Amino acid sequence: MLARRSPLRSVASHHNTFIVTYKNVGPRPTEPTPACP
Repeated sequence: MLARRSPLRSVASHHNTFIVTYKNVGPRPTEPTPACP
């Protein structure tokens, strides 16, 4: 169980880092903008 949980945690950490980097690059086009009419 621990052996299987370790890789999953690693993947989750990498995925989280990717999201943070993507957000830093720029906002998602699907996100509503405050200037929306």
